[in-house]
Amino acid sequence: MDTSKATTIIGCFLIHLIIGTIYSTGNIMPYIVSYLHLYSSSLTNSSMSILFYICVLSFTFSFHLAAYLTTKFSLKKSIYIGNTIFVSVLFISSFTTNPLAMIIVYGFFLGVGAGISYIPALMISLNCYPNNRGLITGVIICAFGLGSFFFNFVASFTANPNDSKPQTYEVNGGSDKFFDESVAMNVPLMFRVLGFCYMAVTILALFLIKDSELKEENNVKENVSIKSCFKSSPFYQIFFGILFSGTAGLFFVASFKTVGLQLSYDDGFLTIVGSIGSIFNGTSRIFWGILIDKTSFKTTYTCILTFQVILCLTFPLICNINYLFLIWTVIMFACLGGNYTLLPPIAIKLYGKITGVRIYAFFICSMGLASIFVYFIQLYVIKFLGYDYLFLVLSGLSLCPFISNMFFEENISQKDLQEKLV
Repeated sequence: MDTSKATTIIGCFLIHLIIGTIYSTGNIMPYIVSYLHLYSSSLTNSSMSILFYICVLSFTFSFHLAAYLTTKFSLKKSIYIGNTIFVSVLFISSFTTNPLAMIIVYGFFLGVGAGISYIPALMISLNCYPNNRGLITGVIICAFGLGSFFFNFVASFTANPNDSKPQTYEVNGGSDKFFDESVAMNVPLMFRVLGFCYMAVTILALFLIKDSELKEENNVKENVSIKSCFKSSPFYQIFFGILFSGTAGLFFVASFKTVGLQLSYDDGFLTIVGSIGSIFNGTSRIFWGILIDKTSFKTTYTCILTFQVILCLTFPLICNINYLFLIWTVIMFACLGGNYTLLPPIAIKLYGKITGVRIYAFFICSMGLASIFVYFIQLYVIKFLGYDYLFLVLSGLSLCPFISNMFFEENISQKDLQEKLV
């Protein structure tokens, strides 16, 4: 047995565990906003929800930067660069009191650091076990979903050790809920504690990882250009499908705690909801990966979309019942994990390993655009129509790719693919 492959998988798992803590933003957002509100009294929870969405946007678009860096450096060195940025952001954020500066430092650069490390860690893992792409993809990005489970408790215990409840304040002629100063002033310490934790795990992970390179494969799919891939209908079905379907899961991850606090659930309960959601977000990716290997992209995506349509339609009816709030939320976390898991295997299956990795960098950008899309939907639909209509809109957005997926052509022969792409 080649132990270097096993330790490499563990190391890459740990890297994704750390960069996956961008999902912790939804849990720590009320603390951050309460802290910034001390210095900017007009700030609201809704306006600062863009912090998470900017993080997702920069995360997905930095995949192109990651692809460039892997041409200049080894995959392992690219991980080193990405995680150095990621950890540094936490320490710099601990000294930040301006909302715009927080959006730039934490929102933008945290996503950049995560995006630079994401693809190299995944590609090193796939090189270890190239015949089990769905399973390995599921295992590695499982860690990406699990990261916030471990560190949600660290963050909440540091910032709000007494499980204090937020108070209602008047803001811009309306009202919003913020934690008082005794909780808010713990935010700098929270950032530093998380920073030291991430640094320690990163050092261990880099010690375990054995570097590798992407190698060209001699087949038809590797002989097509990126430009020609844009002429294929599957590219647009996947890109716009994820753009629409990603909105629901992203909203739940970003705003479950804000919504829960508005429904008067206590902070401790919502931290548990977020942590269990992270478990489902992470572990479900293994399930989705196996399902892709055993069935197909089309079947797996149909399952995910069916869940999303039903859950979004029914959420307003059950959200005041705490255990149903938990169940609906964690399943939506799992669906978001499924959206991410779909992309690497189908990109490689349709376009080959080398071209597929580059196309994957474009596919994942759809999730970044979805984050901005849902931010504006959230901002204006809630303002003018209310939360109930927001969930109706999210359900409708998942229904669109459900219909498109019925006509998706997945099993294209190499000859047919070449004819379609040339």
